Order: sequence, then C-alpha cells, then structure tokens
Amino acid sequence: MKYTLLFFFFSFSIFANANQVVFSGNIDHPNSESVNILIQINDLTREQIKYSAKLNENNEFLISVDIKNYQIAYFEVAEMLIPFFVHPLSKSVNLRLDEDQPNSYYFSGDNEADNNFYKRFRTTDLPHHFSKSFKKGYLTTKIDSVIYYQATGYMEQDYFQVIKEQFQYQKRSILNQKAISFPARQFFNKLASWHYETNKFVYFILNKDRYNGDQLRNVWLKYQLLQDSDVNDEKYLAFEEYSNMVTAFMHYLNLETPVKGEGLDYYRFINRNLSNKTKFYMMSLLMKNAYLNGASEVVQKKFKEFKRFNQYPEFTTSLESVFGGEMQFIEQKAIPNFNFVNEMGAKQNLSMFEGKPVYISFWASWCGPCLQNFKETIEIRKEMEKMGVVFLNVNLDDAESNWRETLPKYEIVGTNVYGKGFKDFQKVIKISALPHHIIKDKYNREVFLSSEKLAECKEDFVKLLNQ
Repeated sequence: MKYTLLFFFFSFSIFANANQVVFSGNIDHPNSESVNILIQINDLTREQIKYSAKLNENNEFLISVDIKNYQIAYFEVAEMLIPFFVHPLSKSVNLRLDEDQPNSYYFSGDNEADNNFYKRFRTTDLPHHFSKSFKKGYLTTKIDSVIYYQATGYMEQDYFQVIKEQFQYQKRSILNQKAISFPARQFFNKLASWHYETNKFVYFILNKDRYNGDQLRNVWLKYQLLQDSDVNDEKYLAFEEYSNMVTAFMHYLNLETPVKGEGLDYYRFINRNLSNKTKFYMMSLLMKNAYLNGASEVVQKKFKEFKRFNQYPEFTTSLESVFGGEMQFIEQKAIPNFNFVNEMGAKQNLSMFEGKPVYISFWASWCGPCLQNFKETIEIRKEMEKMGVVFLNVNLDDAESNWRETLPKYEIVGTNVYGKGFKDFQKVIKISALPHHIIKDKYNREVFLSSEKLAECKEDFVKLLNQ
C-alpha cells in the first residue's frame, strides 16, 4: 500500500471546514508517540494518505482532515489498524483505546453509534475471511472461506436458502440499530447487499461446470440476481466490497456467454454491461492488473481508445503512473503474412501492401454485424481510400462460392479477397469472433485506433500516413 505522510502536532485550535472531520481520542498505555489516520485518496490503486497526530501529555490527539467521499478509513496505533466509517457530513470521530487491551476499543462523541455498530457488524455478521478467490480476465473475485465451502458443498437450493437467511438477519440487525445515522444506515444496508449479491454469483462461478448458458439465464430471475444492488452505483467505488460484487458480475457474465480469451473479452463485457464511472473504473482495473501480470498487449490495444473516451482524468493519471515510461519500449507485434485470392482468382498475400497503412476487415456472408458495418462505413472508407489508406476485406466463408455470391449484393468498399474458412484461418491469425479488424502500419506492425468507430479515427490514419 502506498502512503503519503503528513505530520500534525496536537492542537485544540483546529476548526473544521465544510468537508473536514475532526479525529480525536485518548490512548491509554500507549506504545508510540503518535496516532495515524489513513484516508484513501485513489480508488483504483487503493493509495492512502497518512496523517500523523502527536499525543500530548495526557495521551490525547486531535486532527482535522478533509473527507471527500464515503469510505472506510483507519486509525493506525502502533501495529493496530482500526477501521471506521466516515463520510463528508461526519462531524467528528473519537477513539478510546487501551493498548494493553486492544480489542476493547470503542468510539464516542458524534456518530459513535455508527462505528460501534460497524465494529461488531463487520466481524460477526458479515463475511470477513477472504482467503479464497476466482481469477479470470485479469479480474479477481474475492471469496470468504465459509462461503467457498458452502458453495462447493451445498446443493443449490440449500445454499441459496442459507445466504438468504444470513442476509435477512443482517438487515434486521441494521434495522434494530435506532441510534445510527442515516448515511451509516444506508451504507450498512448496501454493504450487506453487496455481500449477498456477490455470494449469489459465487455459487455459479464455483460450480460453472454444472450449468450451460441457457440454464444460467433462467436462474437470473429465479434468484433475483442484482435485485438488491446497483452495479453502477459509482458513489461507492471507494469500497472493495462494491467493486468485488461488480467483478463477480463480470465473471458470471462470462459463464452466460463463454469466451476463450482473457483481457480483451472481459474489457468488452465491461464496456457493454456497465456505465458511467463504474465502467471506466473497471476498465482501468483490468488494464492495471493485465499490465502488472505481464499482459502488456491488452494495454497496447485499448489504452489509446480508453484515454480518448474516459471522462475521469484520475483513472488515466493513475494508469500512466503505473505504466510509467515503459509502454514506449514494448515491442510492436508484426502481423503475419497470409495468402488470399482476389476477385479475379489470382493468388496474393499481405506483403503486397508493404509501405501502406492497411485496415483489414475479417468477415463472412453469414455475419449480419459484418455486413451492417460495411454499410455504415461506406462514406468514411471512400474518403480515407482517397487519402491512401488500404481497406482489405478478407472473407472467411467455408466456401469461396458463398463469398462470390454475396459481393454483388452489397457495396463493400475496399479490396475484396477470399482467405480461408474461419477455422482454417485461425491457424494464421487467432480471431475470436466476427467482425474482426486489424490495422497494419507502413512497417507491417499492428497498431491500434483510438475508437472502435471508424469515422472517429481520421487523425489516427493521418498519423499512419505521415509515418
């Protein structure tokens, strides 16, 4: 965990501004001379800033900190980390701790009921032993060990009955706390719901071999998946429990519509099924994890497009900080030469376009989206052809005759050729689905555009033409 460290000396003259919260307390039998408050400042990297307050002669401390969003922050006392809930409207958080009896700590003052309840709620009512996990697509769903053994050992109906009863108990427990504030009550209810929805997805993730896509689509209504939570509730990105639920949702979607790929397919899942800040957060998380796991090609293919459309500069800044200057040294992949037959029946190959930027479209006559894409890009293709861009349309029908019968029926702008059947062509270039596009620069290297929409990429092609 990264920290930024700031020191504050004890003073009773601190006055809180609009979003500032006063943190204070008393430490009996202290083993250190200061208390730290850890506040999360980056939802993507989970980076924290550390504020340090000196204890006075009475072992008291006081510090005022600006709080910009809902989050779980921490008191750090010697080697202890004490979590607590805080938000911009909190006035103060007061800690009472005897270091000789560390588990006996409690909160007093404003919002004391919120955090005294949270202390019990998180350790007795909620899952909190996340020693198991499921990893795919450079995303990780964290799984509580008890839930893991229940999901892998119980029959479906029994499992869902157990987690439903746990959820109902948690809701009653929150309801019975009359003294907690409205923001805290709202958060605790969401916290319970995030765990509940995650646990629903976990059952199918861990038992994926028992279900096909159609069966999974039926259980969506049967168990009211996401009935109690919103996957686009961006206000709560600071909470790992929320992002863990969204990750579990992505893993579940892969069960409904299985893909063999890793990062790029999950990137598309995110783009199609999430919205607003949550979508760009999850895209950022995937690229960060892919890069740190050595899959820099995912970043190569998507980061330019991400930077263009990302509405939240903090994610771009965080990713560039993670990547550093290393991205420019990653070798660009050469596109393998492949053979095809032109409309006249002559055998040719990709090398004939050396020295020219080429937009390669792989398609088939049975692929409706392929034909629609050709229709939607007629004008922009004509415009960029005049600029010098080559549009190579490689048909992958099983039979060449199907390709030849299709050509007269549609206006397909560019150089039209027949490759091989889809399965045979996979030996040359791996293609997970159609339509599929590859962009070649003048030096036969694969490059990537800043948008999936061709009409938005004129500047990209101008740069390729001016190489």
